[in-house]
Amino acid sequence: MHALARTLPDIAEDGARREVERALDRAEQARILDMCAIDDVLSRTNGRRGAKLLCAVLEEHRVGSTLTRNKLEEAFLAIARDIGLPPDAVNQWIAFPEGDGAEADFVYASKRLIVETDGRDPHTVRKAFTSDRIRDQRLMLLGWRVVRFTWRQVMFDSRTVARTLRGLLG
Repeated sequence: MHALARTLPDIAEDGARREVERALDRAEQARILDMCAIDDVLSRTNGRRGAKLLCAVLEEHRVGSTLTRNKLEEAFLAIARDIGLPPDAVNQWIAFPEGDGAEADFVYASKRLIVETDGRDPHTVRKAFTSDRIRDQRLMLLGWRVVRFTWRQVMFDSRTVARTLRGLLG
């Protein structure tokens, strides 16, 4: 665990802010995030360049809240952040009254909006296509609005995605 704490300032020194967030999110998911060890390392950094960014991320980022699973989700998250509309949660479990539930890609809780980003391969199989529609219907019965963006939209038409998201959240 101390190895992670020692590595985080290096990531912050060499990488972008988002890489630091992702490292923290993954560590939280793996249950290896040790804030005491991180505080200890930060107290001994002697002004290292990465320490400032790491401190800022720890202060401003809710660790574990933006754990994306792929490049498509990363791209959507970047679009949402660029327009000042970051989601409240990423890959959040929504429970159904029957006891099961669904993992929503991006959740805007106060607006009761779920954004799904659909890569082509997993969603073109007939069974997955059908189960996605049933899942959306069940979420809508709970008061959620569900919008789906395709891989092509997110990767090649970010302005339309941004405009649509603004409209849905405005």
